[in-house]
Amino acid sequence: MEENAKSVLSHRTSGPILWLHAGEASDIAALNYLAHRLLQIDNSALIVMTSQPSDLPSPSEDSGVHNVEVPEESGTSVRHFLNIWTPHTLIWAGGKLRPTMLRVATNSGVKMILANSKATDFKPKGFRLLPDVTRKSLRFFSEIYAIDELAANQLNRMGVAANRIKLKGALQSAAVMPNAPQALTEELLSTLTGRTLWLAASVSTHEAKVALEAHQLVMQRDHRSLLLLVPCKGIDRQIFVQLAGAAGLRVACGAEGNLPDAMTQVYVADSYETLSACYRLSPVAFLGQSMDEETKSLDPFVPAAFGCALLYGPNVSLYKERYSLLSKEGGARMIRNAETLAQAVNHMSNPAQSAKMALASWEMISEGAELTDTLVETVLAHYDALRRTS
Repeated sequence: MEENAKSVLSHRTSGPILWLHAGEASDIAALNYLAHRLLQIDNSALIVMTSQPSDLPSPSEDSGVHNVEVPEESGTSVRHFLNIWTPHTLIWAGGKLRPTMLRVATNSGVKMILANSKATDFKPKGFRLLPDVTRKSLRFFSEIYAIDELAANQLNRMGVAANRIKLKGALQSAAVMPNAPQALTEELLSTLTGRTLWLAASVSTHEAKVALEAHQLVMQRDHRSLLLLVPCKGIDRQIFVQLAGAAGLRVACGAEGNLPDAMTQVYVADSYETLSACYRLSPVAFLGQSMDEETKSLDPFVPAAFGCALLYGPNVSLYKERYSLLSKEGGARMIRNAETLAQAVNHMSNPAQSAKMALASWEMISEGAELTDTLVETVLAHYDALRRTS
């Protein structure tokens, strides 16, 4: 941790230093998005996130968040962490409070905020000592946000005064939208006027075969339909070109400098990096890596943020909760084979239907935006106040 911190701190400009802690793995996505919102406003910010070793997310060069293992529950370990990173604010999401860490951080002048508090986070159980320690730990927070009234009532029973508890729901668990290549988007858009199109996103070879078979069925109903096919990382796009040709479909490939024309039935994208442009263009998207076992599924919140109505297969374990939520709200639908995929594409290609599904998804992923924005403003205001008094 120390070498990583020194390397990071030696290359940074002055700016707010925020410490995020995820009580559970389920809190990490919301904290990552909060970090993204802060970095959008102030890209000089430094953000360090701690969590249990088993919950640490895979490193990402683009996230701007430095994920490190939580310090040991000892005064020496916590002070060492604080001396290295020098955060001015800690936002703790969820439960599993660490009394020593919170006490030492408070005594060091770190502003403490509790968010994403659920009723189950502080439910007394086991020895009576546990609730007493938790009660004392809750006093360290200057601001406490409960996700609902049940959580607020539980916090109140744990000794938090009702006027200290704010009800603003859960933090927003949206996904960061990647930038869509503007030039490519405009080039493709200029060739697609009047065409019905759908996307097979980041698909494996098996999933490409399913999508191509489904597209043949779709064209029986709409002969002007166009399938955008984006291979997942590591797959040669020429394999998809050959598969489309073998299926008797007229294909164009972006890697060869081609754009779809009026006769094109399948367009194989240049590379995986063009996926965001395809999301922006496609009202309907079948998300790959969802029909093959032992593959990492795609985060559905990304295409949902682009306004896509979503289709997916049964193997989405990595983001199972997100897919389930989107499906429950009417923004996504599971398919199992080429026939059900074709039926769903035909149904969702109706502009009114795809717009209805996209709106349902957008409303769901937008929940919690108010709290996320509030916390970003709080972090920046506290940092500005510290600068004025230093």
